[in-house]
Order: sequence, then structure tokens, then C-alpha cells
Amino acid sequence: AGAMHGMQPPLPPGLVPPGALPGGPMPPLPPLPMLPGLGRPPPAMPPAGGKGGSATGGGDGGMPAEAQEQLARLREDYSKMTAAAEEATQNGDGDAAEFKKMLAGDIKDKIKELEEKYPQPAAPPEAPAPPMGMMMPPPPPGVLPPLPVGPGGILPPPPMPPPGVSIQEWQRMMMMYNPDFAVNVTQQQALEYDQQKARNNTLEPEIVELAHHFNLSDRHARMLDEQLKKRHNTFDDDIAAMYEILKGAKNPADLLMVSIRWMAEGIFNGIKTPNQDVEKVAKKYKLDAPSACKLAEVLETREDTYMDLKKICSHLERSNRPSALVMMMLKDLKNGLPVEESTKAPAIGSFLHREELDKQQKKSRSRKRGGRSRDRGRRSPSRRRNRSRSRNRSGGRGRSRSRHRERSRSR
Repeated sequence: AGAMHGMQPPLPPGLVPPGALPGGPMPPLPPLPMLPGLGRPPPAMPPAGGKGGSATGGGDGGMPAEAQEQLARLREDYSKMTAAAEEATQNGDGDAAEFKKMLAGDIKDKIKELEEKYPQPAAPPEAPAPPMGMMMPPPPPGVLPPLPVGPGGILPPPPMPPPGVSIQEWQRMMMMYNPDFAVNVTQQQALEYDQQKARNNTLEPEIVELAHHFNLSDRHARMLDEQLKKRHNTFDDDIAAMYEILKGAKNPADLLMVSIRWMAEGIFNGIKTPNQDVEKVAKKYKLDAPSACKLAEVLETREDTYMDLKKICSHLERSNRPSALVMMMLKDLKNGLPVEESTKAPAIGSFLHREELDKQQKKSRSRKRGGRSRDRGRRSPSRRRNRSRSRNRSGGRGRSRSRHRERSRSR
């Protein structure tokens, strides 16, 4: 009984007596390191989004990142186009307002199509707030509370550093003691990058209207927008020039890429081509903007540009459709075939035909003027003689009449 009285009560199930482990009792765990002035860091939090979740929203039923970016751009373009339509209405330009409203309607249809293609999953119901009597107790003193998680698993902005501590040092300490802080900073940087990218990728309403007018792709529109933003104080003139250049072109996208390349090289000159010789030829033979630009582009790959252009002019001066002739010659010029000088007779309405007509008209005018002067010189002596004879005759008659009257009076 005494022995039974001296025995200790049995331990609860699951606990091991101190001497049962090999090596004696387990040493106590070291305390967690303390942040200066703040206490111990909280335990690591599980990543936002749950087990196997993703912050990009690309799971089942979600929208891919590319579609999200496209949807954001479309919404931005829709708001800009709507604002431009309202501005045109206020300025009294009804036609422009109707056209911009039509473009805004097309953009809205694209937005609706994307939203229907990638339906957003329904948000989970919010958990009801616990009653006042069941509020969680505050954390122990010296321990940081866990950072709250915002909607979508995005952490709030990081706290400000204490006085006397730099931001870099504060971030380094927070990343060292709290892994969730590193996730927070990374998410903040990614969010700022996405916002900056969205601002840079916003298209101007004029470029959206130009792309819709010529049925250009989104890639071409963004390339043009990127180049126009790099140019200084020439946006309106460049847009007007692009309308003139692409007007009547069979492949506007191809011609647009030529202009974009010239903008990147810094030699874009509006409706005028960078090649001065080609510009003189275009002005002389009245080439339209698409044919002049394509001719300037293809001559960049030729070895003897001067001789090629001279032989091309021999064809243009004999044609009554020089712009169409240039477009027909582009294929041979691109393939490197030699250009032969034209020996055909000038067509009616061609440059040489008009020059020949002008020469003939000048000759006929000079002949008429010379004939009139000669006739005047020849007719002047005869006119004088006739006048003198008429005067003599009239004078003789007058004298005879006066003599006859005097005789009758004397009688």
C-alpha cells in the first residue's frame, strides 16, 4: 500500500515521460527572434487562393491573362470613344458624333463577346460576422497580428517603416522575419507593372477610328500608336497623312508597315516620300500617295536607283495611267529584274501627249499673230491711196459745184 501510495498518477494517453526519449528530456525550444520595437513575427501564412490556387485567375471557368488584358484595353477604348462622341456632340459635329458612337457600339459588342466567352465564376458568399460575444481575443503582447487578406487573395500595402529606418532596410527585415511580406511586395510590384502597362497600351480614339476605317488589326494599330507617341507635336498631321496614304490602297496593312518603319527610322515625311527624286517624279507625273510610297520603298533595294528611275520615267511619260503602271512594275522591281527604256508611242492623255498639244497650240497662236501683223503692213499703203483718191475726188467735185453756182449767180 505504501508503495502504491508513493507511485505517481499515470500520464494522460499520448504523453511521453521525460526520461523515455533517448538522450534524456527534450531541451526547450529557443524563443522566436524579436523585431526591433515590434515583437515576434507571426507564423507563416498559407499562400492566397487556397490549395493549388492561382492569383492570375486562369483556373477552371476563369479568364486567361491575355483575355483579361484585351478586355481591359477594350473597356478603356470604349470609355475614350464615348467621351470623344460626347465632345463631338457638344461641338456641333453630328456626323463625327454618330460615327464615334458606331465605333463605341462595335467595341461594346466585343466586350460582351469576351465576357460571354469567359464567364466569371460566382463569388463565394461572405461568411457572417461573429457576434460581439464571440470576437477573437487580441494577440499576446509582443506578437504581430497576421496581415489581413483582401479580396482575391491580394495582401494590403505594406506598413510604413518606423522613424529612423530606411525603406530598403525595413523591407529586408520584413522579408527576413515574415515570408508573407515578400509575397505582399511582389504582388504590389506586379500590380503597379500591370497598371503602367495598361496605361501605355491605351489607344487614342483617332487611331481606333483609323484602324476601324481601314480594317486594320489590333497589332498594327498598337504599332502605329507606339510610333506616333514617340513623335513630337505631329500627331494630327500624321493621322491626316495616314488617311491620305492608305486611301485607295488594296493592302492598307502592308503600306502602313512601310510608314511605321519610316517613322522608326526618323525619315517619315507625311504624304511625301523620303526619297526626294521619287517625290519629284510623283509631282511631275501626278502619282498618288500609295504608288509613290511603294515606288520609294522598292527602290531602296535596287543598286542603281538613278538609272532605274530614269527608265521608269520613260514609261510614265507615255502612260495615261502612271499610278497604275507603277503598281504593275513593282513585282519586277522587287524581283531584281532590269528595267528597259520604253519605246512606245505616247498614249492619248499622257504627259508627252499633253506636251505635244501645248507645243502645237503655241505654234498656231504665233502664226495667227504673225499673219495679222503682216496683213496690217500690207494693207496700210492701199488704204492710204484709197483714202487720198477719195479725198481728191470729193475735193474736185466740190470745186466744180462751187464754180457752177458762181456762174449761175453772175448770170
